[in-house]
Amino acid sequence: MLYAGCIAGAVQHDDYLKIIEETGFKNIELKKTKTVDIPDEILRFYLSDTEIKRYREKSAGIFSITVTADK
Repeated sequence: MLYAGCIAGAVQHDDYLKIIEETGFKNIELKKTKTVDIPDEILRFYLSDTEIKRYREKSAGIFSITVTADK
């Protein structure tokens, strides 16, 4: 099993799955999606209160996915 995790190196969902496919993996299955909750105390370092409100109202965010594939 391989594990990877890094928010700083995050990519879009579809781009990530395409990279997996382009590197030769087959039978790619998305098993689980989990929202990574970032507390407002952390977001305030980077966003204004108005931006935090907009962020919370949209379906945007950071997500963790569990993927299986064969090679």
